Amino acid sequence: MEFGIVMESSPGYTASIVAEIENLGFDFLLCPDTQNLAPDPIGQLSLASKSTSKLYLGAGVTNPITRDVSVVACSMTTLHLESGGRAICGVGREDSSTAHIGTKISSTSKLKKFIVDFKKYVIGKQVTRNGKESRFRWIEDTITQPLTVDVACTGPKTIEMAEDVTDRVSFAVGSAPEQLEWALSVAENRLKIIGRPEKVFNLVHM
Repeated sequence: MEFGIVMESSPGYTASIVAEIENLGFDFLLCPDTQNLAPDPIGQLSLASKSTSKLYLGAGVTNPITRDVSVVACSMTTLHLESGGRAICGVGREDSSTAHIGTKISSTSKLKKFIVDFKKYVIGKQVTRNGKESRFRWIEDTITQPLTVDVACTGPKTIEMAEDVTDRVSFAVGSAPEQLEWALSVAENRLKIIGRPEKVFNLVHM
């Protein structure tokens, strides 16, 4: 079992606070990517990676609407390298970051495409973007630890999609036992249907 914290980044303070979080024994820290409500998280987490050695660090969550997949993949890969392979990219359909700029949240299909392209970018593979072959020319051959993608899910379609293409699943369904049991059953049934081993981590947000 792992324990983590979701906390807004704070310029000038994030690095020292994160060091304390690691000292308290937490396993990961995620910072929300919601531009109107909190400072940008990924640069702050790169700074914080230098004051930590074990804590996993990441966005919780970013999204396909306000962030282009190539930009997120570039930022997260940079964090992954700076932290020695401790980056987690949390991603979701989003609500707060889109609500404050008057746009709709992502569809599940758009979120899936974002994840698939992201996972190609971070290992140096080509991605077709608007008819053009796109890839990171700067990617380092020294990346040995996979960059984990964690999807925040509320509905059955997103849970099923996440089990198809991602590494971890976060259930944003509240803490009621019946809701958690329902979400787990959707995920487990999907894994059986697609024949994927039950090694996909299910991270529950309370």
